[in-house]
Amino acid sequence: MAKVGRYSSLALISLIASAIKASATAVGLATLTAVLWAHGNHAAQAATVYRWVDEQGRVHFSDVPRRTGGVPALEVMTVTGPQRQPNADANEQQHRRNRAWFEQRTRERQSEEAKRAREQAQLHRQRQKWQQQCARARQRLLDAEAALRHKKRTGFGITPKEERKLQGKIDILHTHAEQTCS
Repeated sequence: MAKVGRYSSLALISLIASAIKASATAVGLATLTAVLWAHGNHAAQAATVYRWVDEQGRVHFSDVPRRTGGVPALEVMTVTGPQRQPNADANEQQHRRNRAWFEQRTRERQSEEAKRAREQAQLHRQRQKWQQQCARARQRLLDAEAALRHKKRTGFGITPKEERKLQGKIDILHTHAEQTCS
């Protein structure tokens, strides 16, 4: 078995190309692809790949050495991906802190927006209540003024004392309406 050292990206591509040429069947190609894909997804780890030719002349690649039959593996290769950045763990931790801060800030904003919405709803209810009170006060004032005019027009003998009493009630209702509606 010949030991092959770490391959660069270009050497790995060259190795794959030569393996594809050497693979006479789709099974050999599928095996090679599966092995390289499985190890290629773990860029920070090194993978050992074994290559051998079976009795029918087909080239095989595996991450497990051949244990059956008398034909040993032809090559043992160590395939690695790009080295992990030295500060990748710190970057990952910072990314987690940033995400946690962002999620916390989002919850705070949503809470503030919900509070503002509740306050706006409360103000709207208060405004509606104020408008209803104002409308009632104005209606009472209009009713009192209409009653005084009606009594004066019909001539049922409204006395000056009664007129002053109604006018005093109108003045009170007018003041109340101004206070309620301002």
